[in-house]
Amino acid sequence: MHNGKYCEYGLAFPVIDPTNPDNGYAGKCTQVDKVEFNDNQISSPYKCDPTDNEKFCNLHYNTTSWDGITLAESKSFASPCKCSLDGDTGFCSSILGTADFAKGAAAIKALFS
Repeated sequence: MHNGKYCEYGLAFPVIDPTNPDNGYAGKCTQVDKVEFNDNQISSPYKCDPTDNEKFCNLHYNTTSWDGITLAESKSFASPCKCSLDGDTGFCSSILGTADFAKGAAAIKALFS
């Protein structure tokens, strides 16, 4: 499964295919719940400090469904902080899986439909 091909938020993670457990994986759609930089939660437009290449934006997504009682299990992936055009601030280079990504993808899809 390719990210962005099947899922509204563009993000999928691999799971064992229940219809064919001996022969492969399937993708499960998810979305990013939280974006962090330098251990602090950040929000759109996901500004970060690009001066330290060792620090990354971390995008956290659920791997299980929330049942109303137990917190969902989650994983994360890292995305580098890139320089912005103003020379002073930076931005997370990927927002795949966020609501902002889904909104932008929907607008592009509508444009080409």
